[in-house]
Amino acid sequence: MPPTCWVAPPSLTPRTSPTRRRRPPTTPRRTCPATDASAPSTSMSMTSPPPSRRRGKGQATILAMAALLFLVAMTLASFNVSQLGYGKIKTMNAADGAAYAAASTLARDMNFMAYTNRAMVANHVAVGQMVSLVSLSKELGMLTEELATGSKVLGVLTSWLGVGEVLITLGNALKQVKTTVLDKVPNFVKPVVQAEDLIVRALQGSQVAMRAITILDAEENVRKTVRANDPAMRWDQTTAAGALSTAASLNAFIGYSSIQGNTASLDRFRQVTMESRDKFTTDRRWLLGGLSRGGTELRDNNRTWTGLDGAMLDLFLFKLPIAWGGAQAGPDKAWRPGSYGGIKRQVADPAYATREKLPGYNGLRSYFDIGDRKRDDSKSQSGAIVVIVTKPVDAPDVKTQSSGRALDLNAPDNPYRLPWSNSSVMSIAASQVYFKRPVRSQEGTGPGVAPLLSLNYPNGEYASLFSPYWQARLTDVPTGVNAAVQAMY
Repeated sequence: MPPTCWVAPPSLTPRTSPTRRRRPPTTPRRTCPATDASAPSTSMSMTSPPPSRRRGKGQATILAMAALLFLVAMTLASFNVSQLGYGKIKTMNAADGAAYAAASTLARDMNFMAYTNRAMVANHVAVGQMVSLVSLSKELGMLTEELATGSKVLGVLTSWLGVGEVLITLGNALKQVKTTVLDKVPNFVKPVVQAEDLIVRALQGSQVAMRAITILDAEENVRKTVRANDPAMRWDQTTAAGALSTAASLNAFIGYSSIQGNTASLDRFRQVTMESRDKFTTDRRWLLGGLSRGGTELRDNNRTWTGLDGAMLDLFLFKLPIAWGGAQAGPDKAWRPGSYGGIKRQVADPAYATREKLPGYNGLRSYFDIGDRKRDDSKSQSGAIVVIVTKPVDAPDVKTQSSGRALDLNAPDNPYRLPWSNSSVMSIAASQVYFKRPVRSQEGTGPGVAPLLSLNYPNGEYASLFSPYWQARLTDVPTGVNAAVQAMY
């Protein structure tokens, strides 16, 4: 039987003063004798914390959870920004490389146009040389025939002196030279002129074909460059922004330089051709000690070469025409006095009237050149070639938290993923071709440098498709194109 516990009565505090606060009655003390440890206890503690402590408990947990969520959001945002920045850098590199590849392709094309234009000039000059050769041979043939006839007549008249036979033999030899050599020159030259015209036609066709191939090649080079940087990237041509950039780029390929075939352009080509003539074609006054003068010119119809030669004997009181010759390649063009090496009208008229016509030449042809040429540097660079490169944000190496690949889970979006409005990373770049003209310090000296260092071009020549000094470089994206593209993406 468990021991009986004695409970002490509550103590009473006497009221000694009306101002002293009354103490609450104390709880009765329970006194129990010592019991065995194994005996069950019949007492139980009923102590509880104060109400104010119960109300403040758990507030730190809420703040900690809020801070944790904020840190998680910032971590995910930082992860997204860093991954997208990495993708942006790669697309920028790809866009720069692709734009430069397109400009390099166009620069190669324009240098090809310059070389073929020079080749066409050389072939037209060669036609002028053939005309000069025929014109001179006609004059020499006439002069040789006159000398042969005079030698024979003089031989007959001086036969009694014992030298007549020699003069007659000399006359026969001169006649043989005319018939076997000088008279054969036109027959030899005619197929050469026809071949030169065919070469010019082939060069003209090669320019057209080259420009078409260049456009296709530039497109392929852009695709290859983008693909080489990252197979997941693509060159944007299908969206509105891509179509706008492509349209802007086409101006550099077909607007900046194109086929020139109007009268002003052909006049320019004729001027370049005339300035490229050699001394034999330009002025032949060196023959016969200055008695003979002649020259060959490309006429202002841009289709006809005319060569005139004539010799006159100055007899003090008057000048006697003794021989003349002329030749023509291309359609008939009425002769008008010009330089022709300073030939006199007295022999120029009969030389033109008896000219040898060389068929098969069709004159200057259309060619590629800058559309709006000026004698300054304002046209020394093309318009911008704009390239837009995009890359999906769910590409394997752009593992943004919003792409479903951050942890290679390939899971659908859920409320714990941060939103991302764009589905791809975009970069835009631009390039252009420009003319790097030689300067005096780079050219040195030599016979071919004098025209380049003339007073008209003190620092070198201006941009044209007659000199292969075209190069490629990156440039700023045009403001209008950049603003439009940014608004569309």
